[in-house]
Amino acid sequence: MKIITDEGLKKIVEETIGNNDPLFNDSVFDIVRKIIKLPEGTEITVNQLLGDIYPRDTNFMFEVDNFVAKVCEKLNIILDKSKHDGQDIGLPFNISFIKKTLSDEIVNSIPETLKDFVYIYNGNIYAKQKLPIELEKEFEELIKKINKD
Repeated sequence: MKIITDEGLKKIVEETIGNNDPLFNDSVFDIVRKIIKLPEGTEITVNQLLGDIYPRDTNFMFEVDNFVAKVCEKLNIILDKSKHDGQDIGLPFNISFIKKTLSDEIVNSIPETLKDFVYIYNGNIYAKQKLPIELEKEFEELIKKINKD
């Protein structure tokens, strides 16, 4: 992952949220900055990262959780909650995630021919739809290469 300055992160947060509400901007910025500093593989919740100076209103927390995920995705950081798939365990901001960072090498290894047909979720690459036959082999080779790293 590229090193990002606080100013660069603030800009990404502001663009993602789309308003100048300091309560949202500051809270999302603080949480994402903490996530960036976490060691790879750390398990934690957005609620645990929020700190004591921000409100705990449920609607606020839903929005913050959503914005944090969007900002992290732009930074190639995956908040992997897959261990909780299929479980009814509570509010999303209280569900633990594992920090996974996709290296620029992995992201940049996606061939141009596949970029419109794939997406990254929870650190894995998936086809958005059934791939054209001529791209299936290229997709399989990409998955093998990533899983080998």
